Amino acid sequence: MLEYFYESPWHLQHLRQGLLAEHVNSLAARLHRLGYARGSGQRILWLVGKFNDFARAIPIETAEQVDERLIKRFVDEESPSHHTFRYAPIAMRHLWEHLRDQGIVADVAETQPDDPFNSILRNYDELSLLQSRTGSEWLGPAGFGAGKEPRTPHYIEPGR
Repeated sequence: MLEYFYESPWHLQHLRQGLLAEHVNSLAARLHRLGYARGSGQRILWLVGKFNDFARAIPIETAEQVDERLIKRFVDEESPSHHTFRYAPIAMRHLWEHLRDQGIVADVAETQPDDPFNSILRNYDELSLLQSRTGSEWLGPAGFGAGKEPRTPHYIEPGR
């Protein structure tokens, strides 16, 4: 399913390395099932790849060693240095939920329901899902609104 989001052999090989190698294809399938557009899925998977590199450098050797502190550290420290802060919480929420659903990590949400980290990720995820499902329809193919030509601002005279 990873091939739905990426065609480049380099990207495919890079994402299939490291501690998350055996989980990335099923994560891609999950994103596809959730209805993520190709671009949104690529962004999430790219950040999962960055997290994978980050975790290997620490060094974390297995996906079972991933915990909320490590994810929070990545979101707070590493993602701003790559200018990816806006999407990092969304990507990490998907990764965490996927690893939890696969039984790789424990369900922290049950033991700490009021954790601000979970609340922040939930809010980012809801916004991302809304944007991924409606963005192209709302903006249109050219990004101007239902595919119409952009309107000329009222202060610019036609023909100029």
